[in-house]
This record gives sequence, structure tokens and C-alpha cells, in this order.
Amino acid sequence: MKLGRVALISLAVARATAQSLSQALSNQSELSLLSTYIQSKPNLRNLFGNHKNITILAPENSALEKLIPADFNSSRALPNADLVQGIITYHILNGTWNTSKFTKSSRFLPTFLINSAWENMTTGQVVQVFKENNTTNCTSGLAAKAKFLKSNIAFDNGLIHVINDVLTLPQTLSVTALAANLTSFVGAMNITNSTRNINSAQNITVFAPNNDGWDRISSATANMSDSNLSRVVDYHVIPDTIVYSSDMRNRTLRTKMGTDVHLSVINGTAFVNSAKVVSTDLLVHNGVLHVLADALNPNNSSAKPEPKAKPQPVAFGGANSRPPNRLTSGVPTPTSVIPLPAATSISGRNGQTETPRPTPTSATTSSPGTGTTTNTPGSPGAAPVETAMAGVAAILGVGAILINA
Repeated sequence: MKLGRVALISLAVARATAQSLSQALSNQSELSLLSTYIQSKPNLRNLFGNHKNITILAPENSALEKLIPADFNSSRALPNADLVQGIITYHILNGTWNTSKFTKSSRFLPTFLINSAWENMTTGQVVQVFKENNTTNCTSGLAAKAKFLKSNIAFDNGLIHVINDVLTLPQTLSVTALAANLTSFVGAMNITNSTRNINSAQNITVFAPNNDGWDRISSATANMSDSNLSRVVDYHVIPDTIVYSSDMRNRTLRTKMGTDVHLSVINGTAFVNSAKVVSTDLLVHNGVLHVLADALNPNNSSAKPEPKAKPQPVAFGGANSRPPNRLTSGVPTPTSVIPLPAATSISGRNGQTETPRPTPTSATTSSPGTGTTTNTPGSPGAAPVETAMAGVAAILGVGAILINA
């Protein structure tokens, strides 16, 4: 009998505290612009009405004004309206994610952005979430970081977290690599005519050497034929498999070239063959990019890490930094460079990429998947992305570092 009373009281409290999304947004003055925008979009209202267990990363008004004018109303047409809606959709997470679930270990959470105009992943795009100094943060495209200002605001179908900036849609691999000042890798892709194929591939992981790594073997690449350089580039690309830092463990990965690389984790540091992973989890529109301290050699797949060596021995035996690196010739120098996130400590990781996926609606159109490792051929739907990325740059004011490559 007492248990029955407790259950009834709990139900009554739940009903008393439940509120619609509209009510929840209205109760937060800093979310008034987002509330107005959602009310103006029937397909977004339907998305929220048709899905349970969702989480909204809600930009505060001052941040959202980068996308939407402060005086926006339903009778006012927005330029780049489809792009704006795509960006807003990227802020909707599948699942109810209370901040108590987050730690310093990154989680890669599925969003409702499943649309070939803005991403090229079978499972749709993700947001990286982690805690740092007791503050919850999220990272999106171009390593853009936003902080949680207010958390765990409940509404009927899930939770709202107020964030201090608008998320950036992940860009193409070439745009992201250039923005990260990986100009030698961009040059190698250009020389070998690999850029378009890598940008349009679906579900990829790329291990891109930094410029210092390429400089250390410039004598090997100086007179290398384009076909051999193409083999080297392809040896850094893992097709049909997305490996975030949370998925890193001792394992073998098949490359685009058709041979394997060996991923190993030693005392929390990841290595690919003998090359140290120095930066992780740059989200791109078709997967993820990690940065290596050295270039991989497809003719030396047995190269093993020497953790105590600083730097690691180069995989191209006898190579040195003479003559100067030719790969950056003709590659524009970015006028502003995004900060590369430090490599995540891999020790104790147990896979934190989350599923399931949202069901497509009029606001999220494409094919949902079920995980991060896939075996799906490339999608022709990636073609519009370069144009879309230029639009993102214009809206968010980051055009200085984006080049439509």
C-alpha cells in the first residue's frame, strides 16, 4: 500500500514538472531566439513532437545571432535558410544525455543531422562531448569548442543544455586539413589528384602527417613519382571505417591502398605503425581526421613504435630534410589556423561512440546506420558539400581559414 502511494506521488510530481519544449524554451530568456526560430519551422516542430529521448544543445541568443537576426520572426525569410536549418538540426542529439554521463573521456554522440547535403556518413554526423575542469564542453567541425552554460533543463521529450556558441558543421577533409595547416598533406593530395576522391568517400578515417613529419622525409619525396606518392597518400586513408579516439585500441586497419596499418596503444599514447598520433578527432563531413608526427611508408608496414625515442625514427630509411619539401608548392597558406586538439589519452578506453541513430524525418533525410564501423560504398550525395561549406564559412565568419578545395 505504501509503495502504491509512493508511485502515485512520483507520477503526480512528474506530471506537475513536465513541460513542453515550447514552455521550456520560453522559461529561458536566453533561448528566446531559438524558440522563435523553431516555432517558425513546422518540420522542426514535427521532429520534436515525433521523437522521444532527445537532447538539444541550445545556443544562447548572443551566439545564435551569428546565424539568425535578433529581430527574426516567422514572416521574415532567411538567406541560406536550408543551411541554417541544417546547422540547427546538428544541435539535436539522439538520446537523453544528462551531464552526469560525461567525464574527461570524450563521447561521440549521434545527432539528427543525416542529410547528404551536409554530411556523408552512413550513421549521420556526431558531436564530441567531454568534461574539462568540471565544465562540460562540446566540439564540432574545425575543432570549434562550445561550453555548457546551463544544463539538464527537462522537457517532455528530453533535455536542453544551453551552450555559448553555435556548432560548426564538419567540413570536407581538404578544407579541414588546410585550416589545420596540414599543407603538405593537402599538397600530396593535390599532386596525386586524390582530393576529390577522399573528400567524396563515405565513412573514412584519415591519419594525416603534420608538416614537420613530411619535412623529415623530403629527400624521399623529392623525386618520388606521382604514382608512388599516390600509394603513400592512400596508405594514410582508412575507407569504410570511422575510428574516433574512443575506438582506438590495438588493432589492424585496412587502408585505401589495400594493405594494412597497425594501430597500437602504449601507455595511453596511440601509434600508427611507428608514427605517433599527436592530435585526435578533427571531425570532417565524411568521418574523422587524426594527425601524425610522421609519414607512413607503405613499403615499411612492419615499422614499430619506439615510445622512448624523441622523435620516432622515420619510416623511410635514410630519408632526411634535404632538399626542401616540395609538397607545399602551390598550396595556399591559411591566413588563420585552427588550434589542433591534443591527442587524447587512450588508456582505459572502451569505445564511447554512441548509438542508436535517429529515424529520418523531413528535417533529417538520408540513410541511418547502426554504428561507427561500416562497409558501405561511397555516396554520390557528397557532391554538394563544397558549396555548402562555403556557405558555412560566410555565415559563421570563418571564411578566412576556409578555402573551397
